[in-house]
Amino acid sequence: MSNPTALSRPGGFFRTAVAVLVAEAIVLIVAFVLAPGRLAAHGSGMDSLDQDDLRTGFRAEFDEYRRTDEADFSTGLDTIVDYWFRYHLAKAVIATLLLLVFAMLSVLVWRAFSTLDTPPVRARSRSSAAVRSPRSAPRHR
Repeated sequence: MSNPTALSRPGGFFRTAVAVLVAEAIVLIVAFVLAPGRLAAHGSGMDSLDQDDLRTGFRAEFDEYRRTDEADFSTGLDTIVDYWFRYHLAKAVIATLLLLVFAMLSVLVWRAFSTLDTPPVRARSRSSAAVRSPRSAPRHR
């Protein structure tokens, strides 16, 4: 049976590392929601972050693009496409950082729980030998 006080076994480094990683995860989750729109607007030259303006602007610019026979985007459509490219690039970078933080956190937690109250190898082999008696062995016909 496991010892309930064994969870307090990891030292100060473990607790500090877990606290820092959890704080980083919270910050990255908030950044995943709030930052991409602002970063994309700043880099693409768009001042407005209003979704309605983006939709209306895209519809107007895309209709103009479809009516012309040119393969190149108009200036307005190019700005909108650049905005959405930067938006999704920011989301991808933040998601990658968040994945790394969760991976490091899972490794720390895995190592902490893998060292808790593991029975010695001899005790496990003796108990497994007692369970596997000749009578309980399956018969092959």
